[in-house]
This record gives sequence, structure tokens and C-alpha cells, in this order.
Amino acid sequence: LAITFVFASFAKPMMTVVMVIGVFLIGHWMKSLEFLTQKNSETDILRLISQVIKWTFPNMEKFNWRSLPVYQESIPQVELFYTSLYAFLWVILLMTVTSLILRRKDFA
Repeated sequence: LAITFVFASFAKPMMTVVMVIGVFLIGHWMKSLEFLTQKNSETDILRLISQVIKWTFPNMEKFNWRSLPVYQESIPQVELFYTSLYAFLWVILLMTVTSLILRRKDFA
């Protein structure tokens, strides 16, 4: 939701939807990006792009616990705490960015 607020503060509704879906997909493909970077580690530009993406987009796979109920496992408390902290920090950052964008916007 915080990602949506950031994009909605400056973009048209349809572009907001497209950008949010893009961030969602990139966030879920972080592990694949890391795997691809490790397989093709001879190119420095790919490693650089991978690091920029890793630090720019939230890693949505941290919130993916779909397989745990299948194996009748529970979420480890430490992982739940760190994932909640990770989400909280991203929300604070994104809401601050939204606030700064809206502060400069003229609504009149």
C-alpha cells in the first residue's frame, strides 16, 4: 500500500497500477536475479545492476511463507520479527517519500 501511495502521489492511475505491479514482480524475482548474477559473475555491469536493484526495491520474497503450511511448519519467531521490522522500515521510508512529494504539490 505504501508503494501505491508513492506512485499515486505523482502518476496517473493507470501508470500507478503498472508501476506497482512492476515493483511487486521485481520484488518477488530477487532470488532469481541473485542466481542469475552468480551464474554470470564474469560481467561487472550485471553485478552492478543487480546490486542497484537489490538496494532500490523491497525484497517481497521475505514475506513468502506459502510452503510452510504444506510441510506443517510454523514461521520462526526470529524470522517473523526481522521480516516485520523490514516491512516497517520500508513503510516508513515510502510514506516519508510520499509526504515529501505531496508537500511540494499544488492542489489549487
